[in-house]
Amino acid sequence: MASALLQHDASRTPLRGTIVDDRQRSGGVAAIAYAGSDSTIYVHPDRRREWSVNTWAFILGHELSHVLLRHRGTGPGEEWDADARGAQLASAAGYHVELYIAFICSDQPNNCSPSHGCFHDRMRRLEEQFSVSACDDDGVDHTGHVPPIGIGGLAVGLDQVDLPPSSCILEARP
Repeated sequence: MASALLQHDASRTPLRGTIVDDRQRSGGVAAIAYAGSDSTIYVHPDRRREWSVNTWAFILGHELSHVLLRHRGTGPGEEWDADARGAQLASAAGYHVELYIAFICSDQPNNCSPSHGCFHDRMRRLEEQFSVSACDDDGVDHTGHVPPIGIGGLAVGLDQVDLPPSSCILEARP
């Protein structure tokens, strides 16, 4: 999945890294640590299994964008830039922004912090960027799309697609 996202990066920034299960370092969902072009994306193992591949495409796109944009700190501006760039990468790779926005707005609390801003506000900015309407605080998915369904009616998780349970190499480009 990371390779598919990075194919749509016009900067052709060389990246190499790993994706690792880590409940603590993931910050509850995902977080990235990097030095130069080497990075480690920490993902929460429960979220990795529970959330759809579509959702993870946008989350990984966001985390990779922090490296591509050479962010050195965190703040609402950096988070928005990573949202926008990551969503462009994921959309270009064929993932659905409106499903991602609907999931965040209907299934996730509107967490706000000084470092990340408010999640639902960030989703509304993505709606404007992509000219879609998927975020409504009534908890209903307004996209009209049916999310991907896997075994037993559960959304197909990240571990069922292309990431092994512990870690993997993201991408190596010259």
